[in-house]
Amino acid sequence: MTTNSLIFDTHKAVSMLEKRGLSTAAAEGITNLVKDVTENNLVTKVDLAAAVEALRADVQKQMHELKVSLIQWMIGIQLGYGAVIVAVLALQ
Repeated sequence: MTTNSLIFDTHKAVSMLEKRGLSTAAAEGITNLVKDVTENNLVTKVDLAAAVEALRADVQKQMHELKVSLIQWMIGIQLGYGAVIVAVLALQ
């Protein structure tokens, strides 16, 4: 994952938690937890672009495989029709 550009004011967060009655240690602990969670779980545009590109490549590969399979089936069916026609003509 790439570096995120999120700005989280830890001093402000600690101050707000202390004003609401938490000890400094508790406020710092909660603030560090929130900072770690936000920094480690955010997705950037670069991350999304890479994921979309990987999915696009995978879909293209699957479509190519499906196309090849479909062509193989069509050729097989045409050969089967040809064999039936030859057999019918040979019986006449």
